[in-house]
Amino acid sequence: MNITYPIFLQGKDKYLYLFYTDAEINKHIEHIDIIDKEYTAWDSQGYPVNLSIREGKIECEIIRNTAQINDLINALTDYAKLRRVDTSNIDYHNDIQHIFRYIENAQKKNTIIYKLSHLFQK
Repeated sequence: MNITYPIFLQGKDKYLYLFYTDAEINKHIEHIDIIDKEYTAWDSQGYPVNLSIREGKIECEIIRNTAQINDLINALTDYAKLRRVDTSNIDYHNDIQHIFRYIENAQKKNTIIYKLSHLFQK
């Protein structure tokens, strides 16, 4: 079974990362974190992905032939809460990438509003 990119990596701190290629993962993720199993990973269809190191590179492969989409949705919800994004507005029937981008954009708006509110309080 082939991976459907992008791949979502959730760190133990509940932060979620999105990667479109293995090359991106190799550029941004440290080998020691793979060895220490610091991440849980899914492809964009919700299939669990195993991260391993072979010949000095991080490789990704599907580890189950059954999608675990609810686990990926739970990871997105944890990430939204971590970023202080109201999860009541998230439509989990949307494309997973769309949900991730919604969380990213909502958090940016929250940061701008927070900074503006403090600016005008002075």
